[in-house]
Amino acid sequence: MKVFVAADFAGKFVSIQTISRHLLVGIEPVTCNNYINKQKRREFGANCKLKQHQQDGDFIVYYDEMNYNLYCKRSRGRFKWGTRASTVLPPSKGPNMQVQCAVSAELGLVCYRLERGVIKMDKNSAYVETIYECWMARTLRGKARFHRCDGMMLLRLGSYSPMLNPIESCFSVLKSRIKGYLAHHTALMFERGEYRTFLEHRMVLHEDVAHESMPCITQSLVILEALFSQENVDSHLMRKST
Repeated sequence: MKVFVAADFAGKFVSIQTISRHLLVGIEPVTCNNYINKQKRREFGANCKLKQHQQDGDFIVYYDEMNYNLYCKRSRGRFKWGTRASTVLPPSKGPNMQVQCAVSAELGLVCYRLERGVIKMDKNSAYVETIYECWMARTLRGKARFHRCDGMMLLRLGSYSPMLNPIESCFSVLKSRIKGYLAHHTALMFERGEYRTFLEHRMVLHEDVAHESMPCITQSLVILEALFSQENVDSHLMRKST
C-alpha cells in the first residue's frame, strides 16, 4: 500500500502506521462469528417466521439493548511524524449505561429506557410488558431474554446479527451520535460540578447524551434498515431453494 501511494501521488509519503490506522475500520469481537451465533442466524432464516408475520400484517417491534460509557475508541486519527500510531487504554472503563430500545417501521422509535449497570431479568421483563401494554405489539423480536407472555411472540436472534436485525444498525447510528456529542462536550467529563463524586456526574452525563442522541433513530432510518434486513432474509431463502 505504501508503494502504491508513492506511485500514484508523486512526492507524497505516508507512514505505515497511518495506513494501518486508516485500514482499521472496526473491531470485531471474538464471539461475533462463532459457531453458536452462526447457527442461530441460520435457524432464524430457515424458519421464515418473521416473513410470515409480515405477510399477515402483524405489528412488529424490533427490541434490543446496548451499553456504552465515556470510553470511545476512534477508528481514525493523526499522529506526529516519527511517532508510533498507538491507542492507550484506560485501566478501567468504569460502569456502563444500558439502553433498552424498541423500534418499528410504523412508528420509528417506540420507546426506550436507561439503566445504570446490569439489567436484571425482572426489569427486562417489565419493560417488555410495558411495550406490549402501551403499543399492543403482537410480535416482538430481539436477542434479550424474558419470560413468556400471552399475545406476543418472540423471534430470537444471536448476538451481532446486524444483517438480520434492523435495530443493530440503528444502534450503530446512535453510538456514532453519542461519540459526536462527547467530542463536543469533552470538558464535562473532567468536572464534578454540583455532584458529590466524579462517577455520579459521569453517569448523569451518560443519561444526558442518551436523551440528546436518541432522536437520531427516525422512522425513515428504521424503514431503511428493515428493508435491508428483509433483503438478506430473502437472499437466504433464494439460496436455500436453489
